[in-house]
Amino acid sequence: MDEDINTNVAIIEKTAGWVFDRDWFPLTRQGLAEANSTGQLGGPGIYDIGLEFPLPQIQGESMIFYIGVAAGQETSDRGTLLRRLDEHIGNGGAVEKWLRKHRPEQQILARTAKAESPGQAHFWEKLRFRWFIEQFWQFPIQNIRVVPGHPMDERELRTHIDRWRSDAYRKMEPRSER
Repeated sequence: MDEDINTNVAIIEKTAGWVFDRDWFPLTRQGLAEANSTGQLGGPGIYDIGLEFPLPQIQGESMIFYIGVAAGQETSDRGTLLRRLDEHIGNGGAVEKWLRKHRPEQQILARTAKAESPGQAHFWEKLRFRWFIEQFWQFPIQNIRVVPGHPMDERELRTHIDRWRSDAYRKMEPRSER
């Protein structure tokens, strides 16, 4: 089973072709300014947000708790890597807010992979989610379904699986003759 997952992960990584531009950096105003010192965060791409210490997943552990996309067409757009990461510093998701309030000693980190176009960034994001699911059997804890096309949270996914199983079993039951 693990061999199949590792094969799938390798195929996804090769297909995606994403390369993270740098190692993890602190997701703070200063960390973001240093990461953007040469302006490399001024376009589209994908990013991970995580912690120094891995979090337990359904299978294994991962530092990543959020996968994001920045798909701005122009450097002045709100959808650049720089703008998207800056929005996380000021108003991140529920996990980030909780960590900043209750665990300020745990540094929140980020890393980026710059894409050539918004389309490529969206493609990479979908493959990145697929990679994460293949690797850890779940979505990152902060990626919840907000708009159509985004991943489902675990509870919603379980509801769909249960409904599918229920429908499938009903179709298999022999019908009683009247």
